[in-house]
Amino acid sequence: MQLVLLSARSSMREALPMIEGRIDWQTLRLAPCREAVINYAKDIEEEPDLDQRIATACVAAEDRFCSGIRQSVRNQLASVEVPPADREAFLAEAQTSLRDAMFQCLVEHKNHPRMEPQCRSAVEHFQIISLNDVRISPGFYLDCQQAIKLYCQPPTDPAKVIEPMPQSKMEVVACLSRKLLEFSLLSSTRESSTAENSTAIPPRCLRHLRFELLSRAESIRLDPELDVACHLEWKRYCGHVESGQGEAIECLRQHRRQLSPKCHTIVFNRDRLATLDRNTDYKLLSLCEPMAHLHCPHLLDDRKGYRQLVFGTDLLDCLHAASTSSAHVDTFDPQCRQVVVKRLRMQWMDFRLDAKLNKHCRYSPGEIAARLYLIPAFLRLLLDVWLLSWAGTLSVTLSPTKVDYVGSI
Repeated sequence: MQLVLLSARSSMREALPMIEGRIDWQTLRLAPCREAVINYAKDIEEEPDLDQRIATACVAAEDRFCSGIRQSVRNQLASVEVPPADREAFLAEAQTSLRDAMFQCLVEHKNHPRMEPQCRSAVEHFQIISLNDVRISPGFYLDCQQAIKLYCQPPTDPAKVIEPMPQSKMEVVACLSRKLLEFSLLSSTRESSTAENSTAIPPRCLRHLRFELLSRAESIRLDPELDVACHLEWKRYCGHVESGQGEAIECLRQHRRQLSPKCHTIVFNRDRLATLDRNTDYKLLSLCEPMAHLHCPHLLDDRKGYRQLVFGTDLLDCLHAASTSSAHVDTFDPQCRQVVVKRLRMQWMDFRLDAKLNKHCRYSPGEIAARLYLIPAFLRLLLDVWLLSWAGTLSVTLSPTKVDYVGSI
């Protein structure tokens, strides 16, 4: 049996491109075959160059976008004193972190204008493959193992002889994102909720989870749950937009009233999570990244070498303030301004999507809804006019009194 596994492992580089498109992960229950595929895929995530397509297509991209990561890790290793007894474990952990950062670097720059199309396709193809088994992503799996066991482990039946199928990364990310939403809602009602330890998800796992959620928001192909629930609506209303760069879910948001109940629920849950944790809002982060670095550097945390936001902060408020400031109104990026307007209008549509309201108001959902419904219709229209004027799409200026009054609602 070991010889069979070794043979399968050694030939997987040539065989996987031919079989992976035909794999039915739900029915692939032959342990030796499945484990050979999983082990090879894990090796690719740890060392992307092991995949022939990534190694061939992404050489220039690694040099262009990720060359500083290796040097950064070397500098960190040189600056840390580790007892000899712990040296081996420390180096192994550092190597895993380096491999994670390299692959994440390729993913983050996947849609960069200077990224070669062949590299982009190879990276996304492997992202899709990795959704099928959580073990394919060793860094995510190891750092989140405790949280997975605590919150996402399916119940086992001792009477069953057959071992249950391993969880897909898609299922684990969906489970942990629900917990993140739950913990964020709980912490938003507390006065001191700005630290990462206000969640019950460990910080190292939280970083991986945020990266996976941002990747999920980037492409509907990386969000099978959204694809299944909204496939008909996507084809009907959004067939003209591409599947990636956050365009699919952005289009579904624009057709919110035409969505089926199941699709509407999934989209709303994505919106609610993005409201409470801006790390999961791909469109906002991608279009507003330059403005965020320019006007909101205090909200960014680049210790890991890739984009992350400090937990418990609201990037939208900072960008809104910068875009309306007289000092920056003429130089603020119009695409970023447009997406900020969309997010503000989305918050106005439903009080549950308003992070400030959730944080500062101590009313029950029913009480909040009752107060919102008491707002006269003309004030809602007034707010819409103000937002359109602020976005530059309508030449209307409200008096300071009206602006303050609308802002105080």
